[in-house]
Amino acid sequence: MIGLATQQGGQPLEVAARTIHEDWQAEWCPDLTAQANRAALASNPRLERRIGEDLAGRQGLPPLNTSSSPDLPCQIAYHVAIEAPARFRRVLGLAILAPVLAVEIEPEAVQRLREQFDEADLCLAFSVRAQTDRAAGVASDFGQIAAIADAEGAALIEEWLATLPPAFSGRIRLTMPKTDKMTEVSRLMDPLRLKLLRDVAKRLLAELPTGGSDARRA
Repeated sequence: MIGLATQQGGQPLEVAARTIHEDWQAEWCPDLTAQANRAALASNPRLERRIGEDLAGRQGLPPLNTSSSPDLPCQIAYHVAIEAPARFRRVLGLAILAPVLAVEIEPEAVQRLREQFDEADLCLAFSVRAQTDRAAGVASDFGQIAAIADAEGAALIEEWLATLPPAFSGRIRLTMPKTDKMTEVSRLMDPLRLKLLRDVAKRLLAELPTGGSDARRA
């Protein structure tokens, strides 16, 4: 058991510099304009969490260690969301689309799936597939299926963020594209979709390498 998933070495687990979305990169230490220096700081293991902490502070987010914590399954999902944001969104989207994708038998379509996605991600998504008919209305455009999966995953995360304390949701947003206006969603999240998000996070947590990068899965 990982205990409080937002704690590492007794200190709040801030967003790592490597997973901060490029839309937010210029927001931290704006006076430091030399890209070489910024890259050196971001790649320093001793400083990469400080960059996330500084950026969170500049956005007015409360400290994690003084915030009310969500339950353990959501703490686990938080951990995965800031450590492997692109993969989390991708697998969530695939899990939503899985009821349609898993029964596809057209050889060309199946080949397109295997070319666009990691086989382990497909297997994971199919094993925890959504128990809803949301995917029924999604066009089976296999040329755009990666973009569709990412959009579906991002929409699910938006629903979930509306239920989290600002300290947690705000930090997860640092790993996502910056938007002028957040999507309006209900705080009463569909229990089946919340379960799906938690199940995917629990499975992905076991695969997170120490200090690993999400870039290979993006």
